[in-house]
Amino acid sequence: MDLNLATDIKVLELLFAKKVARRRALAVFLRADGASMGGAGGSGRGPIQPQPLYWMPVSHCPATLELKQRQEKELHQWEEAVMAELEQEKDGLRMRAQARRQGIVERRQKAADARASGRAAERAAEQDGGVEEEEDHEALDAVELDAHHEDVEIDEEDLGHGRETEPDAAANDAADENGTGRAGERKAGG
Repeated sequence: MDLNLATDIKVLELLFAKKVARRRALAVFLRADGASMGGAGGSGRGPIQPQPLYWMPVSHCPATLELKQRQEKELHQWEEAVMAELEQEKDGLRMRAQARRQGIVERRQKAADARASGRAAERAAEQDGGVEEEEDHEALDAVELDAHHEDVEIDEEDLGHGRETEPDAAANDAADENGTGRAGERKAGG
């Protein structure tokens, strides 16, 4: 930003320096104001502006010396006005650069605040999420514990029924060998 400001100021100074140099180069000559172009040079863009006529006398008379002194005085006044205008333009450039810099600082600050609030929100969400995760884990543990408890009850029931069926199966096997099992009873009774 500082480099851009310095560049803009330098370009402005060069423009004003060219304007002053041109005017100083023409200040060597006497200027006859109000000389009109007549009918020549009319481009149809409106009224024709009178153009100054620059000339140099072979020898100066009191009237040309007076004109030369007056024009030199006007040149100094004009240069002072141009330099004051240049300073105003420089101040304007500095103020605009300062406003841009301030705008950038504000945008960066807002972005940093947004990032910080986003991080704070993420932390809060993580903390809230952590509480929710703990609650979820507790619920899952409870469900798993209930499921495990039901599995144990089912296994105990299976074991209880299995105990009753195992002796029956053993008795059936023994009866089959003797031919007196339930199947044998059916055959015999049937």
